[in-house]
Amino acid sequence: MTRQYVTWAEEAYIRNRIIYVLILLCFLAVLPLYLFGTKKTADTTAADVKQSADVLPVEPSIPAEAANSALQPTVPVSIPSLPDNAPASDPVKRKSPAAEPDNSLELIAKAQEELNRGRFDSSLKLFLEASRKNRSALLGAGISSFMLRDYEKAIEYLESAPDVDGGFMRNKFLSYAYYRVNNIPKSISSAEKGLAVKNDPELRAFLNRLHKETATHKRYIDESASRFKVIFDGYEHGKISRVVLNHLDDAYRKVGSETGYFPEQTVEVILYTGKDFFDVTQAPEWSGGLFDGRIKIPVKGAEHNDTLLRTVLFHEYVHAVIWSITRRCPLWINEGLAEYFSRSHPKKVRQIIPLKNLEHSFSWLSGQFVGLAYVQSWSAVSDMVDKYGHARMMDMLRSYAKNSDIEQAFSSSFGITYSDFISSWGKN
Repeated sequence: MTRQYVTWAEEAYIRNRIIYVLILLCFLAVLPLYLFGTKKTADTTAADVKQSADVLPVEPSIPAEAANSALQPTVPVSIPSLPDNAPASDPVKRKSPAAEPDNSLELIAKAQEELNRGRFDSSLKLFLEASRKNRSALLGAGISSFMLRDYEKAIEYLESAPDVDGGFMRNKFLSYAYYRVNNIPKSISSAEKGLAVKNDPELRAFLNRLHKETATHKRYIDESASRFKVIFDGYEHGKISRVVLNHLDDAYRKVGSETGYFPEQTVEVILYTGKDFFDVTQAPEWSGGLFDGRIKIPVKGAEHNDTLLRTVLFHEYVHAVIWSITRRCPLWINEGLAEYFSRSHPKKVRQIIPLKNLEHSFSWLSGQFVGLAYVQSWSAVSDMVDKYGHARMMDMLRSYAKNSDIEQAFSSSFGITYSDFISSWGKN
């Protein structure tokens, strides 16, 4: 009995050990497949996110620039100022000089700190306050306005600013600002004046771009409709220009009917060959078009992909609509609206990238996160439109254009401050 029990126990022990070894072997055999499958799933998910966001360009924003960094001058770490105070003149309204204490240099220092931190609204207010006593602060006000995409005001302040460093900084930003309002001759003239003072590589590259763009456009012709002016290479794009105008007319009607807003200005569209587009705009190879005051798209082969052409034109047209209302729209709203009217993504996402970090540029993002930024912007804007409607969205843009206070514009239109919205949306 005892012996039989021992034998049975030994057999059970051996049998259990064999089962254990078999389970271990199976686990080791499956583990690589599991790890590979997990990685593949992660890669596929990332690819799906990027694909769902498409390869439409990053709109030049502050100005944006993975797609077009050549349009964005580097923000100066230090803005030169006059050592002595000088009374400022228009366009800035000023109070009587009375017995106000002169704290302009202190204000300029604070404004520079805000500028370096990317708080352009704050830096603009401080520079303008300082300009009441020190005209050199108008240079900072012009740069702040440029970064806020208010190019007309930027030109106004920069033209009134003194040449505290020989005029280099002033003329450099004037060159970029004039380009943004499509005044190419003055853009070139300002760049040349700046380079006469300092041989700046960034400004030199921008001037070369201006000359290349001017030379390219000399051989282009234009075809105008009531609302659009299409400029193109007659030999390359003679047939497709009419298709482009038809799509733009559709965009005009669709976006206008839903928002109740129809731009009065003529929208200029430039059709490039693939080579001309990338040579002139310096956009990345994945870019499908861009908007910098004018719609610019490469149309090589577009006649074979009408759906993509239509999508790109609708996307860029929405940027033109927003541009006609305000130059100060947060980038995630700008891109979100462009995506909303040009396509529909498979599903919405929550707030993964802080919206605060998507206000001015997507250029700091890489890989699938660029695509995610587009999908997230579309998701946020879609939720806003679903909740508040198109009319209130347009009211917000108009309000922001008038008072330059995004908090007030949001609160008056949506009943929630901008800060509260971006800190709460997509967090649940």
